[in-house]
Amino acid sequence: MPSILEGVDELIDERLGIPRIGRPPQYRHKGNALRLGSTPQTFDAVALVRQILFRIEQNCNGEK
Repeated sequence: MPSILEGVDELIDERLGIPRIGRPPQYRHKGNALRLGSTPQTFDAVALVRQILFRIEQNCNGEK
């Protein structure tokens, strides 16, 4: 059974605009963290949280 958090790391990486290098989560890599020294101007934290909650709900319901 997949985790209810499946796909959340990829979603966070995408919303933060972090390029994909290897396996997610990219936001945990030191180099990417240093590049994110400030919040991107177009970053919408409320939208990200809503997307995360929606993804978790989909995972709980067995949807893709």
